[in-house]
Amino acid sequence: MARWPLSRMDNDAVAEADGEFIDLTTRLGRREAELRSVRADQSELRRQLIRAEDRASKLRWQLDSIHASRAYRAFQLLRAARRRPAAGPRLPAGLLRVLTSAGPRPSAPPDPDFRGREEHTLAGWAAYDRRDYQVAIAEAQAILDIFPDDYPALDLMQSAHWQRGDVGLTLITLRRMRAVHDSARLAATVRGYLGRARELDLRWQPRIPGSPHPVEPRDGVIMHLLGESIPYRVNGFTTSSRSILWCQRQAGLDPFAVTSLGFPRTATASRFAPVEVMEGTPYYRIDPGADYPAAQPRDILLTDTAWLAARVGRQQRPAVIHARAGSQDFGTALVGLALREHLRRPLVCEVRSFHDAAGGDGDTDQAGPGQRGGPSDRGGPGELHAARRASEFRCLQGADLVVTSTDGMRSAVIAGGVPASQVRVIPDAVDTRRFVPGEPSAALRRRWGLTGKSVIGYVSDFEHSREGQEILIDATARLRAGGRDVVCLLVGDGPRRPQLEQLARSAAGDGVIFTGEVPHEQVPDFYSLMDIFVVPRTNDPATRMEAPLTLGEAMALRRPLIVADLPPLVELAQPGERGLAFIPGDPAALADAVTTLLDHPEQATRLADRGRQWVLTERTGAAHGQLYHDVYQELMDRWRPAGQPAGRAGKPT
Repeated sequence: MARWPLSRMDNDAVAEADGEFIDLTTRLGRREAELRSVRADQSELRRQLIRAEDRASKLRWQLDSIHASRAYRAFQLLRAARRRPAAGPRLPAGLLRVLTSAGPRPSAPPDPDFRGREEHTLAGWAAYDRRDYQVAIAEAQAILDIFPDDYPALDLMQSAHWQRGDVGLTLITLRRMRAVHDSARLAATVRGYLGRARELDLRWQPRIPGSPHPVEPRDGVIMHLLGESIPYRVNGFTTSSRSILWCQRQAGLDPFAVTSLGFPRTATASRFAPVEVMEGTPYYRIDPGADYPAAQPRDILLTDTAWLAARVGRQQRPAVIHARAGSQDFGTALVGLALREHLRRPLVCEVRSFHDAAGGDGDTDQAGPGQRGGPSDRGGPGELHAARRASEFRCLQGADLVVTSTDGMRSAVIAGGVPASQVRVIPDAVDTRRFVPGEPSAALRRRWGLTGKSVIGYVSDFEHSREGQEILIDATARLRAGGRDVVCLLVGDGPRRPQLEQLARSAAGDGVIFTGEVPHEQVPDFYSLMDIFVVPRTNDPATRMEAPLTLGEAMALRRPLIVADLPPLVELAQPGERGLAFIPGDPAALADAVTTLLDHPEQATRLADRGRQWVLTERTGAAHGQLYHDVYQELMDRWRPAGQPAGRAGKPT
């Protein structure tokens, strides 16, 4: 392949390529290695500079001390008298004043050990920022071996322990911090950590005040527990939740949703109704008001959520409680277990991903005492992460039925100890009312400069590297280097967007367009701009179990597909039937697949037509809702609360 000309590639990089194409991943790995080497050299030079400054400070202090001594001051008087004989008569008085008064003593130089502490602290926080927590702990320990009460070192130590998942060591270190310097903020942090630890205790669940309150169920009424919802948060979780509720309503069920405590106030919405109706479905907002502390410990937050959700449940009398748990939070499942006991209604737990599979660069830490954030229980070794996984499966095992979306997720749930007879697969549906094929908008094409160009693209958030946008950018650069007038359209937003934009500028110039977040109702228009829809996901535990909702939406809009060769993706795309597949993480293979469809438009049309027809047959809202209807009916047929005679449980109609 011809050398790939890059505007920002220097001469050394070109010589290094030696006529061969070097992919972005390799180049990035080399540059990162060079950067680590340079940083190590800088760190060593900084240490040498600090030691030199310490020696110079000590010498200055010694010199200033000599100048302040009586002997030196007397010597200076004698020397002046010798040079100026007229000053001789005043010499005795001057010597007497020197010998009877102390000169100004210079301040002591900085403690070299303190400079060493500063050096270790800076190096430790640098390691913490790059998630090298073992090094951060070692740097903190180097200080604490000499200065056991050094507060910044203890702060670094506890932060690193928590990120590693070592709950006990975190709390021990926090107690040492409180012994050195206690404060209300530190006490609140300790209580927050204890709340998270209690949430993960397999013996704990939220307690609803008072005795159980069994309800006489209303036929077909389903109580959905959601962490968040559209329109205040638009992501894959909220979009699929909206789709599920709509599909169930099409099947004759009567669903309603209860969102988490404080939502949508926590999503910066200050004005909202206590009950909002969207597409015929009521969404209950259990909002305790603006005065409710935003940073409550998790055990208190979940207990308050269960208490207020129970009030809604007693009023609405659901036949089934349906809790949706995700990689970000399984608190809804814990609340569901509490409501199951209180209302005496069966619980369905729906899970689409697990935290250790979904963790990564999109993690968001909670506030804590450390300079760089506080507790996060996602990703990495340690007791905290093991407890998180155990708590997830404890919730699934405690449910009456578990629903998931793919066969891969079903296998993972069963491997976690849930009986196979209690796990059902209900794949994602597509709202075929909204996703209807049509001509691309000429105005949008002009706005984004797409007129006359071949457009490939993806719709996803920019939170996790597993989405593989880098692979799509790299493939675009290869296609353009080969003379193809191809533009890549990336729809979405997230914390990784700046680094992706920088990568795109260096690799493909103006060949990659970032639209940012698009209003939910306009998303179909952006799909229609794409000649080929690509799902470039990388190969990791999450992507081997989960399929994005966007895949079905693209098929509904008659977009030909190219997907990474991962089980849940090829299950939907059926390579050769509704799309093509490429080796995950291989931009050259992706570029070849794109070339195939661009060179054979009749094949692309055939794949797109089959995809549309398959969605209309297998993924409609009515079919999806009927699957839930059947699952609920099966559950109601065999579920009997303690002490209730057979035949009293209401059935969905």
